[in-house]
Amino acid sequence: MPFTKGYIPWNKGISHTLQVREKISRSKKVLPTPWMVNRSISEEVRLNMSIGQKKRFENKENHPRWKGGISKNVHSTKEPRYKEWRSKVFERDNWKCKMLNSKCVGGIQAHHILPWRDFIEERYIINNGITLCQFHHPRKRIDEKMLIPTFRKLVEAI
Repeated sequence: MPFTKGYIPWNKGISHTLQVREKISRSKKVLPTPWMVNRSISEEVRLNMSIGQKKRFENKENHPRWKGGISKNVHSTKEPRYKEWRSKVFERDNWKCKMLNSKCVGGIQAHHILPWRDFIEERYIINNGITLCQFHHPRKRIDEKMLIPTFRKLVEAI
């Protein structure tokens, strides 16, 4: 039950017996399992393991999280070309969501109609952008693909 002002919990003032407290204490203590016994590693071995890991992942491609050079920073809002593209899209759309209806909520966002990742040459073309509110901005790639024709019509109508 969430906290409610004035609510008194059922167990307020009740204390556990000594027997119960010992039982709780025993349950919280971690007993060593057979593989944990004599598991201490010397500093030399630790150092060698560390060096081995560093050598193993010296080449980026060997690292388990390597995804083939995909950048995490898809489009930086600090990049001048992106800033210019974004502001021109907003100005063209009069700083309003193009899907304007009663459900529009949240701030506006410049959305790439043809995905940034797939259409490199179309990234900074003004007609590849549309102003959307947070509610209408597609969150899934499948929705993005379905909405491309709709967004194209809205941009052409301007």
